[in-house]
Amino acid sequence: MARSFNGSSQYLSRSGVVLSSVPITMACWFYSTSNSAKQRLISIGDKDSTNDFFHVSAMGNVTGDPLRASAKRGGALGTATTSSGYSTNTWHHAAAVFISNSSRKVYLDAGSVGSNTASATPASLDTTRIGLRASSGTDGPMAGRIAEAAIWNIA
Repeated sequence: MARSFNGSSQYLSRSGVVLSSVPITMACWFYSTSNSAKQRLISIGDKDSTNDFFHVSAMGNVTGDPLRASAKRGGALGTATTSSGYSTNTWHHAAAVFISNSSRKVYLDAGSVGSNTASATPASLDTTRIGLRASSGTDGPMAGRIAEAAIWNIA
């Protein structure tokens, strides 16, 4: 079953995190109605900060509309970006794999893989969200639908 999000104020949030350290895999199906905004699909973060998180995002605000898997701790940011982008009004599958604190990959529709090896070790994680970044701000609200969101403790 898919959950709809209005692109501004609707998201799912859980106090506490499913996982707080790598390896982490996040995956979901998504149907975006926007290719002009940054949209967070799944996120684990610190609700009191914008500097600690793991998330997978649809980057409509970036040329080519890629997906990104990002990990951040303070000023250290590691971001993997897909080699192709998503289309609006179409179902796509997103998967972000945080293999270690210095290795992450992101997949769009089981291909278009992007990888990154910058070191970032998020800490103080206390919130899990779907459709918005798990942080103190309201960054990246989802416009569209998300289905079958899941998080695993394997790469």
